[in-house]
Amino acid sequence: MRNLPAAVLALVASTSLAGGVAVAGASTPTGGKPPIKISGDVNDHGTGKVKKGNAVSIDANDFFFEKTYIKGKAGKTVSVTVDNTGAVDHTFTVDAQGVDEELAPGDSIDVDVKIPKSGKAAVFYCRFHKATGMQGALFSQKGGKTERSGASGGTTETTSGGGGGGYRY
Repeated sequence: MRNLPAAVLALVASTSLAGGVAVAGASTPTGGKPPIKISGDVNDHGTGKVKKGNAVSIDANDFFFEKTYIKGKAGKTVSVTVDNTGAVDHTFTVDAQGVDEELAPGDSIDVDVKIPKSGKAAVFYCRFHKATGMQGALFSQKGGKTERSGASGGTTETTSGGGGGGYRY
C-alpha cells in the first residue's frame, strides 16, 4: 500500500503526457492559425461568417465560444444570438460597445454588435471565464488588431464577490 501514491502519481503523469487529461480552459486546437490576435488566452473553437441579413449565432459553452472568430463586413451591425449551451453561468460582454449580458444555462439572448469600420476587431468575452480563455471576436479582415476599450486602453475585467477570483461554477 505504501507504493500506491507513487503508482497513482505515475499514472496521472503518464496520462497527462499522453493528452488524456483535459484541463479547464485549455485550448482545443482547430488545426489552423487564428485569423486575428486577441490579447490573452483564447480557447479557439473555429471561425464563422456573418450570414445574409447580418446575423450570427454563437454558443457559450464551458469554457469557450463556438464559433470563436466571426468574420463580417466592416461597419455593419450584426445581430448576434448567444445560446448558453454550457452547465454554468456565462456572460457575453463587449466593453467597447456597452454590451454585458448574463446567461444562465439554457438561456439565449440577442444583441447587436457593430464590426468597427477601422478594420479592428470587436472582442467579446465571458466576464466569469475570460482568464481561462473564454473570448472571441467579430472582425472584418485577417490580421486585424483588436478594438481597445476601458479607461486603461485595454479591456476591463470584472470579478464577482465571494473570493472566487471572478469564476462562477
